[in-house]
Amino acid sequence: MALATVDPQGTDHSRLTPEHTDKEVMKYLHGLRAGWVVLTQPKSRLGVGLVFDPQIFNYVWLWHEFGYTKDYPWFGRAYVLGMEPHSSLPGARESQGRLLRLAAGARIETDLLTVVYEATGVRHIAPDGRVTPR
Repeated sequence: MALATVDPQGTDHSRLTPEHTDKEVMKYLHGLRAGWVVLTQPKSRLGVGLVFDPQIFNYVWLWHEFGYTKDYPWFGRAYVLGMEPHSSLPGARESQGRLLRLAAGARIETDLLTVVYEATGVRHIAPDGRVTPR
């Protein structure tokens, strides 16, 4: 992923919170220098990457739910992970930062490419999906 993974408080965001955590995990990745993000399972050497236009999607929302939400909507049965390119942060207002605005009748078209790869880590993913392993 083309961003710093350690925040100013010293927390390393390059690894997920352990599965046995009992709290919600939601991270907003920003400061992207390129339009791609990956998640790799090192033991199996399998991963998935997303390639996107960083001029449109300059945030990635990274979250997971490993059975700790015991009430609606999951009732403790969800085991999922999300990696979502976004144009802004939740609840953003014009005065607080970037919002994607379109004039009436306007539209934006963009590509989102999903890549499945075999490697222990990734150095780069090209816009056409070619993966450069670490």
